[in-house]
Amino acid sequence: MKEPEKRDLIEKIKAIGGQLSPEEILSILDRIEDKSTAGYLSYQMGVNNAEEEKYEEALKVLSAFVEKIPEHEYAPQAKDLIAEIKKKFAYNRFTIGCLLPLSGPYKTYGKRVLRGIELAMNHHSSQNIDKPFRVIIKDTGSDPVKATQAVIELYDDGVAAIMGPIITAESAAFAAQKRGIPIITLTQKEDITDIGDYVFRNFFTPKTQVKALVSYVVKELGLKRFAILYPDENYGTTFMNLFWDEVTAHGANIVGVESYDSRITDFADQIKKLIGLYYPVPKDLRDVPIQPDSEDPIIDFDAIFIPDAPRTAGLIIPQLAYHDIKETYLLGTNLWHSEVLIKMARRFVQGALMPDGFFAGSASVHVTNFVEMFQEAFGREPEYIEAVAYDTAMLLFQLVGRPDVKFRSTLNKELRKLKNFSGVTSLTSFDDNGDALKRLYLLRVEGEQFIELGQH
Repeated sequence: MKEPEKRDLIEKIKAIGGQLSPEEILSILDRIEDKSTAGYLSYQMGVNNAEEEKYEEALKVLSAFVEKIPEHEYAPQAKDLIAEIKKKFAYNRFTIGCLLPLSGPYKTYGKRVLRGIELAMNHHSSQNIDKPFRVIIKDTGSDPVKATQAVIELYDDGVAAIMGPIITAESAAFAAQKRGIPIITLTQKEDITDIGDYVFRNFFTPKTQVKALVSYVVKELGLKRFAILYPDENYGTTFMNLFWDEVTAHGANIVGVESYDSRITDFADQIKKLIGLYYPVPKDLRDVPIQPDSEDPIIDFDAIFIPDAPRTAGLIIPQLAYHDIKETYLLGTNLWHSEVLIKMARRFVQGALMPDGFFAGSASVHVTNFVEMFQEAFGREPEYIEAVAYDTAMLLFQLVGRPDVKFRSTLNKELRKLKNFSGVTSLTSFDDNGDALKRLYLLRVEGEQFIELGQH
């Protein structure tokens, strides 16, 4: 090839190289004898592979290019791209980061998550001697600045992915997304996965609780009319709105809604408002035949939803019975899954229903084995937060340990493709937005204990 023709070909390669597929470039390379021209094509093929997140192929092509033609004018750029790929997208094999509040006001929760992760490490190590995982723990102290800095440090440590945090999830998620590190948060924070495609959540939310509960009582029990009695603060208001929307979406009706100050202990006024006893019947209507006796309650709902802590619900439920609300289903959130509720409300709480993300008394073999391991290690039964931490660690160990998963981008794709990972918090998949898809446990109070109804 003459020099003018060579220069003309090189300029064309520079102009259209970015539009060529790796296969097209390879076919051209096979027909080019000139090393300089072949070098331009090799470099472009490496760039194309990198842009398509085919980092393993990109490294092979670029490394071969630098080795064969080290004097090429694009060799420095190729070396820089190799370094960038190794830094940003590759990771140290079997290394995972973890962000937890091990100091500060939420340290109790951080330590409980850590127990679940430690149990997962021990269990995985006992079954995979040749794959010793290293988990680098960083204390966020519930401080968003510390959480961001911790992500940067884990990036420099070359971790494959990050578990956590519980608190300060938003700042950590932004930092991980910016650096292309898959992060599986353990938070209920609204819209956390909207931050980016590297952000996941493996935690049940108010919305998933309400969906499971409403679906069961409407479809399985055939209930159609509901009342809501809720605390006038963020938790109660959030659940009230979600429950109302979900009931409506199922074609059922909300027939009464009352709020209360979370500081009170006497709920008579709110209960009377729900059953038509609070406001007196005007004198001119008392003799109308269709008007009920003002002393008779009007209980026109099949179930009442009370999204509050067990101690408050334990005060409310007996007062419901006192006002003759006795043949109505009692519905609560996962907070009701507490012995405190049964001890306080006793016979009045029988048959109450609630969702939860984990049930230590489940007949599932996975759960039974996990509970036995946890009790042996820590001397008590695990709860949801330890169980979901265990599952998160185990699913990452499974994916990161695969020989074909060498880059964070590949790990991210595999997380998004994950279907029905069998864990102790039920089968787990991730939706298109990175939120965990799980079937929650539905529980019922029977006697002095909770009984599993199944998963929904």
